[in-house]
Amino acid sequence: MLIPAADAPPPSAPTGKAEAPPPRSSPRSATEPSPTG
Repeated sequence: MLIPAADAPPPSAPTGKAEAPPPRSSPRSATEPSPTG
């Protein structure tokens, strides 16, 4: 129980920031190549 609790805070920060950019870049990247191609 101590491992998950301690791992939740650290990974939560990097995971949230790392997942935020990809999802936003995905839709934009997919829409850009479409019209560009």
